[in-house]
Amino acid sequence: MSILKELSEKKDFTQVERSIADFILENPDQLADLGIAELARQTYSSNAAIIRMCRKLNVSGYKEFRIAFASDLERSRRENPDVDVNYPFSQKEGASSIMRSVANISASAIEDTYAMLQPAALNRAAHLLRSARRIYLYAAGDTLATTEGFSNLLMKIGHVSVFPARYLETTQHAAGSASQDVALLVTYSGTLVPTLKRDIQILRRNRTPVIVLSSMSECPSADLLLRIPDRESVVGKVAGYYSQTAIRYVLNCLYGMIYAIDMEKNRQFKDEADSYAYGGEGK
Repeated sequence: MSILKELSEKKDFTQVERSIADFILENPDQLADLGIAELARQTYSSNAAIIRMCRKLNVSGYKEFRIAFASDLERSRRENPDVDVNYPFSQKEGASSIMRSVANISASAIEDTYAMLQPAALNRAAHLLRSARRIYLYAAGDTLATTEGFSNLLMKIGHVSVFPARYLETTQHAAGSASQDVALLVTYSGTLVPTLKRDIQILRRNRTPVIVLSSMSECPSADLLLRIPDRESVVGKVAGYYSQTAIRYVLNCLYGMIYAIDMEKNRQFKDEADSYAYGGEGK
């Protein structure tokens, strides 16, 4: 039986030993920095009480207990990566626990999205974006910041994108769109789509392909839906860890595919642009 499980079960523990065990379970990341005297002080117990508890856990002393506990805690976190994506940690959790929770959410978001994405749809989207005369990007809030990173990547290989909402002129941009352009709407929950209903109608009338990247199960107004998992709440969450990781993964894949289509051309363009940017003279 693991140290963690035995601590939780507290079999044959005295009341004092139960209090020590509760403190350790509530503050797992603090134990590595707590000597036996400090643990005794914080649990209102004694060195002797801690040693007795350790022996009930089949370890010879406090030093051995700390080593076994740390090993068991890390193994438990590796084997049980599922966390609440909305509230992955509590007020009392330490740095190590928060690091592990955020890592688990990020890994889960990428794995879930990889499993759900349709390669054919992603490939079509990449070719549409690569060939577009203009790329209209629609996003808001945290997703806007994530999408701006995608725009920055595209710029470095010569594809300049436009954010129509930046100057509150979405309808004007839609009216000036054409079949050679592409509109990409990035909205995790899908709430952005209804607010752009009129603009989407204009884009469709102008035969501008509309790509939607979202967790919506369907989007009749889109020519192409890139669907990602719906696991995160719209409201009531610490941050958009899951949603933004999933969105960034898809956008990074799109950029990689666009780059690969014209590999040598893009390599030369980016290398020369980087050379200018970092003090060189280009070619």
